[in-house]
Amino acid sequence: MRPYLFAGVCLALLSFKTKAQQVQTKGDTIYFNSKPVLGTDSIPVYQVRNYIHKEAIVLNSEQSYLTLPFIGEYHFGNNATHKNYALTGNPSPRFFFFQGIRSRFLLEVFIETQIRILKNFSYSEKYRNYLFWDLSSPVRTPGYKPGATLYIGLGSDRKGSADYDKIIKLFNNDPKVYRFKYLTISAYHYSNGQDGKHDPASQIQFMDNAIAKINSVEDYLKKGYRDKVAAINKQDYLRKFNVYNGNFAVDLILAGGITFNRKEYAAPTAKTGAEKLVSGLMSAKAAVPASGKTTYDVQVSHYIGLQIPVLIGEDLLKRNSPVNAYGMDRIVYRFQHIADEHGDPNNKATSQSVFEKRRFIAKASFAFNALKNNPYINGVQRFNVDLRYHFSGIGKAQNRFFQTNSGSYFIGAGWKGQDDYNIYFEDSFPYVNFGIAYGFKTNYDQKINRVVERLRTPQH
Repeated sequence: MRPYLFAGVCLALLSFKTKAQQVQTKGDTIYFNSKPVLGTDSIPVYQVRNYIHKEAIVLNSEQSYLTLPFIGEYHFGNNATHKNYALTGNPSPRFFFFQGIRSRFLLEVFIETQIRILKNFSYSEKYRNYLFWDLSSPVRTPGYKPGATLYIGLGSDRKGSADYDKIIKLFNNDPKVYRFKYLTISAYHYSNGQDGKHDPASQIQFMDNAIAKINSVEDYLKKGYRDKVAAINKQDYLRKFNVYNGNFAVDLILAGGITFNRKEYAAPTAKTGAEKLVSGLMSAKAAVPASGKTTYDVQVSHYIGLQIPVLIGEDLLKRNSPVNAYGMDRIVYRFQHIADEHGDPNNKATSQSVFEKRRFIAKASFAFNALKNNPYINGVQRFNVDLRYHFSGIGKAQNRFFQTNSGSYFIGAGWKGQDDYNIYFEDSFPYVNFGIAYGFKTNYDQKINRVVERLRTPQH
């Protein structure tokens, strides 16, 4: 019996060791407490890495937004064509392909659309008058940016490498922070769908047509406008670019860079047996903070890259043109901080719920191409800076803005050294805006998911 007793003791010790370790690998496969990480299928370490990387890349994608009508955006200073608008926005549908975890490649196809709906007789400090060529409220020159971005996650697949070991340590919650990098390569087109010419005769013709729409100077003054149209010197209104219906076309822009990403998971404790989620995968035990304290998963990313047009459709935008006033070659930096709030850790029904609570986005770019015939001699006008804070609402994380999985409030401010809204690039101004934003966000409701799983489970 002694050999059997010895064998039994050895098996018991081995079993204890396995449970204490929590995460093991068999070959290149991750197991949690002797069970596969995902369902009933084993999953190789490199596929876990690809899963986490791709989830972070999608969450880091650009958010679309719409400002509040009439009061949602305001441009300051004397060098802005329009002070405010009926509506501005950036509705930009995004589609992701190759999201399978066997590959480190991810493809995004997008169509960015920039809109600014003008107000009737929008007053302009730049021209010290109501722009009489804007007598209606259309989306005068929307900007279209169809394109695609290829993301390439970085990291070694070799067992025993630092990248390999980081995944194992992450699932043992040692450390609680996971850092990785990925490359981006983008190509897109930028145009406004207009066909007007950029010459003084064309702009004067548009102004004459606008003036003709006003029956008389007396009628104009009865409407309460400050200046007499008849007294306007048309030469004061001429610009290098025709902002009424001028063509803006950059046929192909290439961009590329690297993103440094850091994901910090809520620290675990031994106060609960609830399993914690790491990007939706089971890991070590969940955090239980002091009563009333909220825990967050935090994702921070830094992107730095270059943007260079290679095919320019409009002659006045070309580097050898007599105007050469547009800063197209740019160094670009983007910072993003995302905080995902956990559900009540003391409630087993919601302890694993995770929702995005807030995010902060900061973008800056610097135009480094030569601007030979350009009034922007001050270096600050080569810079564009955009800041936005997104907030999903007051209260518990699951009580989201309008109970949507993708929406949030936002407030923004920044500086446009050159307005990046197509033909208005001759403007420079500080601005503020606020409204609603939408895009890909963390949304895992434990309670709802359990109900759905139960509905899908065959009942005997």
